Amino acid sequence: MEAIETLRHKVYYPKPKSKGGKAMTAIAGFRCNEGVILCADSELNDGFVKTYANKIRMYGDKDTTVRAALTGAGEWDDIQRAMDYAEGAWPNVLDGLDFVANVESKVKEIYAQKHDKGWDGVSMIAAYWKKEPPAQVFKFTDTGAVRIRTFACDGVGSTLSSFLAGTLYGDSLSLRHGICLAAYILYVADKFAPECGGLGNILTITDKGSMEEEMEWDMQAMREFFGRLPSVLQPIILEAPDNTVSPASFSEALQLFTGRLTKLRKQAEIHSYDRAEKYGHLD
Repeated sequence: MEAIETLRHKVYYPKPKSKGGKAMTAIAGFRCNEGVILCADSELNDGFVKTYANKIRMYGDKDTTVRAALTGAGEWDDIQRAMDYAEGAWPNVLDGLDFVANVESKVKEIYAQKHDKGWDGVSMIAAYWKKEPPAQVFKFTDTGAVRIRTFACDGVGSTLSSFLAGTLYGDSLSLRHGICLAAYILYVADKFAPECGGLGNILTITDKGSMEEEMEWDMQAMREFFGRLPSVLQPIILEAPDNTVSPASFSEALQLFTGRLTKLRKQAEIHSYDRAEKYGHLD
């Protein structure tokens, strides 16, 4: 489940039935024990033409004291409006919360405009780092902003994404494992969520301020690896323990589930090591 903390009073408006709906997008943000991760699929589809774009925008660089990134689910034009607004206001950002406030104000403005027509606004997930760690993740939905303590998912692929994240996420999740989880979410969204597709994009911001995107060849390699795992991974997910059973039975099921997941992670690490050795990318 999403763990959130309300930052400011949220104003709730009557939410009409959507006429336009969310754009076909899968986005997610994770807080790991070494930093944060944002991910998004890369397909744009207006019902006639399918194209691809990076739906994560970065702000700042290694020379700035604040670094941030933003992705969103909704109509692509609205997402770009919010991103452009945050970019225009970036020169005046002195703190990560300044960036959060700028994004929140634009999301509220878009919601107010859409609300009058009976349409949905946009949902966005942002990450930022400033000199004092740790890096932070925030989610914006219509009329409020919340800090994410664990993970958040949105878009048409959010049901699948939330289920996978809720099953595989842990408090001690490393960035390395978080990247694998993000890549698997994008892989599953591409296979099963309507009109989500492309390799997608994954961006990390470490607690030391390093900000970088996963390389395309890495994304492709992980996707090929996941394609060979259904017979191993699906039974593990389907056998996740049921918390409605007795404590004793639950503990036994949890222990079995954890053991199988550990074996799966070891397989992924062995594959990652072999691939890095082959292409000369060992640290």
